[in-house]
Formats: sequence, structure tokens, C-alpha cells
Amino acid sequence: RVGSEWSLTLDIIPVGRTNTPEQKAAMAATFRTCCAPLDLTAAGAGAVDISQSGATGSQVDLSTEATCLVWRRAGGESADFCHVRGSLCAADGTIRHLYLASFGLRCELPRELLAPVMRHVERLELGGNLGLTGRGGASLAAFFATAPNMTHFHAAYTALSSLRTVGDDPQLFTPAVCDAMPRVLISIRLGSGGIVGTIPSCLMTRHMQELQLQNNNLTGSLPSFLSVSTGNTTNNMSTSLRVLVLDNNTVSGPVATTYATLAPNLTLISASNNQLTGQLPPFAQHTLHAVRLTTNRLTGTVPASLAGLPGMDAMDLSRNALTGTLPPGILTGVGLRDVSLRGNALTGVIPNMTVGPNVRYVDMSANLLSGVALPPALIRAPKLAYLYLEENLLQGPLLSRALLGNAPETYLVSVRVMDLGRNLIDGVVPTDFATLPVFTAAAVQVSTAAGMRILVHALDLSGNRLTGPAPDWIANTRYVAHIRVDITGNRFDCPIPALLAYMDLRCDQDDNTLESDGGIRSGVGGGGFRIADAPSTTLDNSGSPNVEDDEDPLRMLGGVAGGGGL
Repeated sequence: RVGSEWSLTLDIIPVGRTNTPEQKAAMAATFRTCCAPLDLTAAGAGAVDISQSGATGSQVDLSTEATCLVWRRAGGESADFCHVRGSLCAADGTIRHLYLASFGLRCELPRELLAPVMRHVERLELGGNLGLTGRGGASLAAFFATAPNMTHFHAAYTALSSLRTVGDDPQLFTPAVCDAMPRVLISIRLGSGGIVGTIPSCLMTRHMQELQLQNNNLTGSLPSFLSVSTGNTTNNMSTSLRVLVLDNNTVSGPVATTYATLAPNLTLISASNNQLTGQLPPFAQHTLHAVRLTTNRLTGTVPASLAGLPGMDAMDLSRNALTGTLPPGILTGVGLRDVSLRGNALTGVIPNMTVGPNVRYVDMSANLLSGVALPPALIRAPKLAYLYLEENLLQGPLLSRALLGNAPETYLVSVRVMDLGRNLIDGVVPTDFATLPVFTAAAVQVSTAAGMRILVHALDLSGNRLTGPAPDWIANTRYVAHIRVDITGNRFDCPIPALLAYMDLRCDQDDNTLESDGGIRSGVGGGGFRIADAPSTTLDNSGSPNVEDDEDPLRMLGGVAGGGGL
């Protein structure tokens, strides 16, 4: 982002630097315990070629080497972690960054074995080891006690609570864990770990910068800020918190005002799919990059303080119970790209404003918004590609280039998907629509988990009160695979052009009672996605948010919360 300042430290490990004998022995013992060969001979597994993935040997026998393949390639028991990718050693040969993410470890958290290493480790990466188990809070407290210098504890997609027995405290964050937690710890990533219980305030230390606990079974309220007493006065103390990710839990209660007033460096707050209630605090941090609180029970208005924040990239407050009108500058942020307010009870008109230069995705559907169907502010938005205003109370005619007045060359210049269905729009379909990028822009192929897909372009005007001749130019799109058009449920003149017979339209003399198909809901051809469902980011296997590339259309297709990790 323009104006950002970065500090980069480059540590080059010389060839002659080696791990200390004590730590090397500890890593060898951990390898023997957590990387035991898996016998696959019964399944008929044989030798497979692994040269494609960077191994120096041509084949590995899966019947004996199915786990810890990366570790084995680095030398197995004899591996020197000063020279294993992702790990770093200090000049004295002690490991400071230990990288074991997605190594395929299959063991209980090896606290005693790793103790000689953990005394020095600052950053630990264990994420993606689904076979790494533990006994909940008891294991974690004991492990923390061996790592007084640890600043980063990243163990998403592990099973640290899987070995609890009857009578064990089901909570991971027990008082013992709080007591043993390294005082220098600034980053915790424990997403997708089956964690139960509440989130204690001990995690919100003055130094904590990142807390990612998404996709667990956490309950209770958002973690409160620690307090400090001065004389007879007790106040919450400010924190260094930058990233809070709690999506897909069962956290309830309000978002405390302290998240707006005592977290001056907050970059991302993401707690979608929970049970949060109450009004949103007046977030005003210029550092704020993304607010994602979709699918909760939030009430009140959209805070005016969110409008125009210079650092804001994405705002998703969809599927709540927000009311009132839209803040005047809701789309004006210079860095803003994605806004979703879908599925609330917002009223009033879409404010007249200069939409930010980078806004490409706006979803205000399924509210009670009124006023003109296509406000000039949205028509002139230079990068607006995805516009969802369906299921509102918008009315009046659709503005054509001629009616727009000044700068007609700015008329919907980037729009690929526009859904205005199920409103009260009347008048005719502007002939200018035939030249929109919906119909003229080339198809774009993108790579998804299901393979290569074509991004759909779509125009939905269904379920309105449009009159005049049915636009026969739409027939030109009939056999274009990536274009979807729905104009059913309107009051077009009779007779319907023969070119549009395939759409089964009814004209005004038939009272035009044909139901529409529910509107265009698909952002990827045949995929059943709706582009509006989730603007922005995905999480990688370590639980770290990955912001997609600026030009990647899949930014709008199904991520959790992201916005940057530490």
C-alpha cells in the first residue's frame, strides 16, 4: 500500500554453521518418535517418483517412508535444522525458528524430547500436522513452560486436545496455561483444532499482536482487555493487537468499545458465523484493513466512523440485523475494494458520493433501501465490477448515458455482474446496457479447487416493473457460455420478440405473472457460488490469512477471514 513502511531483516546462515549436539540429539529423538514408518505393504504401496517435488533421489518407498517426507529428504535423524528450509539458527548453533509445519508428525506433543530446543526457540511452526495430539490444557501448559522465549506459537490444524480423558478440564486455555504462557508471546494461531471452552483475557496481554482461533468450538464472549489498577482506579490497558480471527465459533455478546479505543494498531477483526449481539463500536483506526463480522446478530447502525478510513480494504457486515441509513461516505475509502451489507434491514437511499477509486465489489442486497435504482455514484465508480442491489425497494427508471449528464464515458465501465432483481424499477431497459462489459468483456478462466472455471458475467433485472419493448439484443447472448441474463417477471410490451422466445417471457396483456428463477446467484459457471457470499481472503494450511492478488477474481469466492499475519 502506498505510504507503508517496512523493515526487513535478512539472516544468511553460513554453510559452516551447525546445530548444537544437544539440540541435534533432541531433534533426532523427536524424529524417531513422531516419524515412525507407516506400513502400507498390505495396501500394495510401492515406490513412487518424488523427483518432481525437489528430492535429490528418484524414488521413495511409501511402505516405509510415508510420514515426515520433508524431514527424511533433509537427512532424517541426521538432519541439521540449521539447514532445513524454514528453520533458522543463531550464531551459537541454537535453533531460533523451528519449522515443522505439515511435516506429517504422528505423536503426542513431544514436550520432553524438544525441551533442549524449546529453551531457545522464538518462533514455532507446527501447523498442518493432523496427527499431532495432546491432552488439552495440561499438555499445552507443560509445553509452554519449556519455551520462555517463544514469541510465535503456530499450531493450526493439529489435535492438541484429542487425548483428554474423563475428568480432564475440557478447556484448552486453563489457568495453568495462562500462568505458563511465555511473557514475550505475541502471536497465537490455533485454528481448526477442535478447541472448546472460553477465551481468557490472559491472551490479551499488552504485547499480544495476533490471535487466530477460527473454526473451533469456543464459547463465551470476545476476550476482554486486561485491566491495570492505579490507586482506587481500575482501567483496561491498551494493547498491541493487530489481528483477531475468531470465525466459525459460538462466541456471543457484544463487541466491546475497547476494541475501537484501546487497540490503536488493529488491522483485522474477523468473527463471522458467531452469535455476537449489540451495536458495533466506533472503529476509527487508520490501520484497519478489514472488518468481517458477517452472520451474527448485530443491531444498531453502520458506524459512521468506518466511512472513508484510508486503510480499509474490505468490510463485511452482511447477514446481521443492522438498521438505519448508510453513512454518507461508506464507499469513499481510497483503498476500499469490497463492501457487503447484504441481508440487514438498512433503509433510506444510497448516498451521493464519489466512490473510491479501487471499489470493485458492492453488495447491499436484501435490505430496505429506496431511491433511484442506479445512483450516479455507482454508475461512475471506475473499477466497480460486481454490483448486487437485488431485493430492495429501489424504484424509478434506469439511467442511460444520456440521462447521466456529465462524463457519460464513465458509465458502468467495469461492471461484470449486476443484479437489480426484485425491486420496483420501471421504465425501459436502456439500450446502453448492450455495450456494458457484462456483454463485451472477454471471458476469464480461473483456477479453483475443482479445476479451471470460467467466471460468469451476469445481468439480472427480474421481478421489476420494466415496460417497453423487451430488449431483443439479449438474444445475442443465448449461446455465450459465460453470460447469464434474467429479465423475467416484468411488464414488457406485446408481442415479445421471437428472438426471445427461449426465455418464455410474458407480456403486459397476460399480466406477466411468470415467476423468475430467483435471480443470478452464480459467480462461477455451473459452480453454484454467489460472488457476494464472501469477499476477500482464504486461510492457508498454517492458519495464516492469504490476501489474493489484486487481479484475481476469486477474491470474492468463499474465503474466512484474512488480512495478514505476523
